[in-house]
Amino acid sequence: QREFFGETLVVGVVVEADYKRLAEELPLPINAIANPAEGDLSHFASLGVGRISFGPIFQMVLAKRAEEVLARWK
Repeated sequence: QREFFGETLVVGVVVEADYKRLAEELPLPINAIANPAEGDLSHFASLGVGRISFGPIFQMVLAKRAEEVLARWK
């Protein structure tokens, strides 16, 4: 799903061909959201991705771990 808001491109679910096309057609580096447990930096770089974000994944992992560590204090 892709939507344009002014000059901002908002990309939903992206397949590899979309990353390549965006990297080829846009003048600036593109960003991708990734899961650090899946894939790797070199794969995204080969698609033309210039920056990786992990979104809220680290926060979710840390929150789950904090619940485990603090469970006995409930």
